[in-house]
Amino acid sequence: MRAAGTPTLDGFNYKTVGMDAMLLEFLEVDGDALEAYVLQGRDDEQIYAWIAERARRYGVSDAKALNHRVLDLGDRNEKERLAFAAHRDERYPGRSDLLAFVDLIEADEGGLIRARPLPNSAYEPT
Repeated sequence: MRAAGTPTLDGFNYKTVGMDAMLLEFLEVDGDALEAYVLQGRDDEQIYAWIAERARRYGVSDAKALNHRVLDLGDRNEKERLAFAAHRDERYPGRSDLLAFVDLIEADEGGLIRARPLPNSAYEPT
């Protein structure tokens, strides 16, 4: 959000697509209001407190379901799967082990790509 309106995002709208949008929807937090708050120069602790005051309350089963959706491809339809595959193949040709956007982030950072589905212990919120 701190990069909103800068060339860094290159027109990407994190409030309507991707993992950020999923999290905003899950928490039932208004993305425009959060962005406005962030762009006032707030630090991370202030932002976390702002979100905590406004986010819906959820249980462990809800958090596990969100993790499954993000980490294991969850409820994606065929159009979304094809769009992801095209995006992946453009960035990482021949990398069929990259199955989700979190895998692309890990690949970008040189991290470990985990096999899917993840064990249940990976879904336990801390």
